[in-house]
Amino acid sequence: VSRGEIVNNEDLKEALESGRVIAGLDVVAPEPPDEKTHPLLNLSAKGNENLIITPHMAGTTDDAFIRMCDWSYENMRKVQHGEKPNNIVNGL
Repeated sequence: VSRGEIVNNEDLKEALESGRVIAGLDVVAPEPPDEKTHPLLNLSAKGNENLIITPHMAGTTDDAFIRMCDWSYENMRKVQHGEKPNNIVNGL
């Protein structure tokens, strides 16, 4: 379990092709992948049997969208009232 950038695509391809691992991914790096050159999109039949790639779309459900909006509005309210917003990622 990791971000796509953590995975060494060539090593994973080799492991899939040899049957040493079975993998399920919902993201690959880079995004978007080049279908002609990306190692995980150019596997043999055996490698393809050991890999499932699903869409990376967990944030597209109605519930997730509502939560994201609620969090955004709460942060806007906090900033308007001189408070520090939640989940600051850029160090401000």
